[in-house]
Amino acid sequence: MDNQDEDLYYEDPKNKYVKKQQDNLIYNYNSMPNKEIPYNTVSPNYYNQNKNNYEKGKISSSRPSSILRYVKVIIPVLLLFVALTYLLLVVFGFGHSNKRRTFMIYMVGSDLESKSKQGTFSIEDIVGENIDLDNNNIVLMVGGAKKWHNFVDPGEIGIYELTSNGFKKKDALPVESMGASSTLETFLDYSYNNYKAEYYDMIFWNHGLGAIGIEQDELSKDFLTINELNTAFKNSEFINDKLEITIFYNCLASNLHLANIMKNYSQYMVASEEIFYLSKVLNRLNFLEKVEPYSTAYDIGHLFIEQSDKVVKEYNSTHTKKIDSTLSIIDLNKIDNLNTTLNSFIKSIDIDKNYYEISNFRRKTHTYGLSQTYDYDTIDLHTLVESLGKISNNEKASKKVLDSLDEAINYTSNLNEYSNGISVYFPYFGSESSIETHLSLFNKIFNDSYSSFINNFYQIRSGAKQAKRSVSNNSYNKLTNNIIKNEDGSLSIILTEEEVKNYQGANIYLFKKINEEQYELILQSDNLLLTNNILTFKNNNVLMANNVPISYVNKTVFGKVYDNSDDLDVKYTIENNKIVETILDSNDYISSSLLDYNEYNSISFMNLRYKLFENGVFNEYFKDSISKEEIKNKDNKVVLSIDNHSGEYFALIEMMDMYNDSYYSNVEIIH
Repeated sequence: MDNQDEDLYYEDPKNKYVKKQQDNLIYNYNSMPNKEIPYNTVSPNYYNQNKNNYEKGKISSSRPSSILRYVKVIIPVLLLFVALTYLLLVVFGFGHSNKRRTFMIYMVGSDLESKSKQGTFSIEDIVGENIDLDNNNIVLMVGGAKKWHNFVDPGEIGIYELTSNGFKKKDALPVESMGASSTLETFLDYSYNNYKAEYYDMIFWNHGLGAIGIEQDELSKDFLTINELNTAFKNSEFINDKLEITIFYNCLASNLHLANIMKNYSQYMVASEEIFYLSKVLNRLNFLEKVEPYSTAYDIGHLFIEQSDKVVKEYNSTHTKKIDSTLSIIDLNKIDNLNTTLNSFIKSIDIDKNYYEISNFRRKTHTYGLSQTYDYDTIDLHTLVESLGKISNNEKASKKVLDSLDEAINYTSNLNEYSNGISVYFPYFGSESSIETHLSLFNKIFNDSYSSFINNFYQIRSGAKQAKRSVSNNSYNKLTNNIIKNEDGSLSIILTEEEVKNYQGANIYLFKKINEEQYELILQSDNLLLTNNILTFKNNNVLMANNVPISYVNKTVFGKVYDNSDDLDVKYTIENNKIVETILDSNDYISSSLLDYNEYNSISFMNLRYKLFENGVFNEYFKDSISKEEIKNKDNKVVLSIDNHSGEYFALIEMMDMYNDSYYSNVEIIH
């Protein structure tokens, strides 16, 4: 079919191309000046040409006077033709008129719903009576959580259609993993075949797993890898009929690897580079209320970002801990050119020659999601290319990448200075298993220079012994000198010239002795300053709750919140001895669920216990020995204080080198 005929036909599952019955309707309305024209009787081209008149609700034109002599003949024939056509459409099931858009929402509830009701809050944001349902279909597939706090049955996967009275169940499927490609494929085809529209749009809702996938199912512990995402779309109707826009209501989804999948099935995507926080007050899906018949994909993306930024700024105005916003609209039609320029540029980087500079840059560059996990390892692509351009002295080639990146990003809204719209995976902080999972997946899907670059970087980085101090590994690397306690109470250690040369970061651990085998982790911090060859930790104060020490890990305290029916594992962010943020602790993946601890009856803090041996080896904490000090929150007060250092305290310093190998000091008694 020629391109010029596209506006005259629509696709139908039973008849490949069916002629639209619109031209006659336009003609008849045009013959009657000042009549209102419903949008769904008008072809897209006609509508776009007459947008201003349509907005006013009026279209006027004159009919040639020569036609009047045929009116008595034409009208009866037209009436008979319309009646017969209508009868045939009804008999053969083609009577459903197409709408402007179909929005498909794929909501996997997971612990975000079962623990903190975030799925319920998002569904409540979608109010049918406030949305233009004459022109838009809103279809919801929902499941993947152990418990729902609304009308959803956890014993099935439900498909719902939005009506003016709320969501109405249209179908139910047996419980299967919503992290499987087949489940997503079912939803795509169901929506395409049952909710005909000129344009289709997708909203994914759930956890994001960075560059490897989205949509974590709580029941099966399964998620959609980017490969499975590709399979689902490739086997669906959208292999030939691209989505207009895909919105990722997920963490860390604005990355080049996910964009490389979606470019084959969607014109645009909207996603966040950073953690995408959820909360009862961060209501975003009501952006659908502002979608107009003439809204473009860019308009829709901008409406979503505008609403998101609005609620984030409102949240930040009333909370000490500020949350970030890093949403962008990406033109997926420009991703191929971005790939071409990036892969051409990256070939010019000599990793062997420049490894130290590249590794040092990578350590200092902001890693998204690092506040909650080390495993997803994504950084801003613009920052990477700009920095590598200086290292390689090939700024001309790097500028081509930056120019193509600017072309691909239609719009970005950031509340920080280090985000520019699209991130990229660069292995550094993640565990060995996490990095190998990423690279194995990429090597199956992508055959490009960038994938080779990060593979080569990791090969060099993992060449060291990876000597981690643990019960099973007594042959760890030792720092040359011991910890020194200074008169001002600070702790320091002198590094050798070789240690300074390879230095790329450090941690300090403080333990309090509980008995001969158990030691509580009182503090872990990376806030050490290297001056010349002296590494110093200046603040060794210990955080207390009701005079009981609590484990304080880089501004984070672990604990629980309690109400009448549930207790949730959480992480508290502490600043100036006050809780400034409470977030659900998901253990396996980043949680973006912000909680208000004041809504719960009481809270508690946890102390992480370790075994510490004579040679300073310690193992991971064992949860069955975690002690809890419950803090009654009756008056919304949590009492935190600084310990007076009574008892025996021990310090241990860990230094990381440019190969991510660790070197440890001896364990020193400091009190």
